Amino acid sequence: MMVCFIKISYHYNMESKKYCYDYPRPALTTDIVVFNLFNNTLRLLFIKRADDPFKGKWALPGGFVDMDETTKEAAIRELKEETSLENLELNQLHTFSKVDRDPRHRTVSVVYFALTKGELEIIAGDDAKETQWLPINKIPSLAFDHSSIVEHAIKQLVEEITYKPLAFERFTVNELLIIENQLLLNL
Repeated sequence: MMVCFIKISYHYNMESKKYCYDYPRPALTTDIVVFNLFNNTLRLLFIKRADDPFKGKWALPGGFVDMDETTKEAAIRELKEETSLENLELNQLHTFSKVDRDPRHRTVSVVYFALTKGELEIIAGDDAKETQWLPINKIPSLAFDHSSIVEHAIKQLVEEITYKPLAFERFTVNELLIIENQLLLNL
């Protein structure tokens, strides 16, 4: 048996307080898809980006994972910073790693989703210029690859409601039917 060792060469720059590697590394991000049933309308939560890239364009809440947090902790933090929402039950949806998903550099995003109901107050903060609940049938053009993330989330939620309805015990059967019908209309 042959054992190979790969030397990972890096150094720590004391002035900039950054690690510098011989090989490029992807950045780790997180995005959050929040569905909300309000007045029999299924809505999604979006932020309007305050900064480039995609300044002024709608996007899902999210951002970079800090060195001292998990992806879920980052999702919870970003959601609170950008929308003021907290204490949501977040479930991991999927990891999105398309090479050109971010024009700045290589990023990989671990995406979480939540299903909520009722009127939830949202307040824009951090790098979100604005926040808004938009009906699922009126989703605008989105930044990055967020349209494909939303499409994936819709399919996943239909599957969850169909095959795991007990996971949504805080919703009535009628509410789940409304949600499922609106999701199916937007596949």
